[in-house]
Amino acid sequence: MREFLKSKAFLVPLAVGAVIALAVCLLDRKADAGIAYILSNGFFVAGVLVMGFGGLTYVRNEGMFDIFSFGVSRLFTVRWPGLSPMSEEHRKEKYVDYKVRKQKERKTSPKGLLAAGGLYFILAVLMLVIYFCVE
Repeated sequence: MREFLKSKAFLVPLAVGAVIALAVCLLDRKADAGIAYILSNGFFVAGVLVMGFGGLTYVRNEGMFDIFSFGVSRLFTVRWPGLSPMSEEHRKEKYVDYKVRKQKERKTSPKGLLAAGGLYFILAVLMLVIYFCVE
């Protein structure tokens, strides 16, 4: 667990979320809102964006977007054969073979994104509780 928390897969999304949270906090300054309210907004937006990107990465790893990339590559192969992004060996490939090949190529895990986004959601809820308890 300690290695995961020190890994690049967790620290990079955490840093990106911190930049997003800071930007939202700076843009959301209000005279009548408390610091806990502003921090809650910043952490929530960072959590939504980071965890949403993690969710999209998970869905991509499961192959949900394969049909779109296969369809676009087929469009180029049929309509404009000279512009096709596919190599000669993959031009006659069936969708099932394409999906298996793409599954083997995927290496990105969404764990770091989901963990960092979850941490920002926890911080947002904590700041919201502090805001309501102090008010």
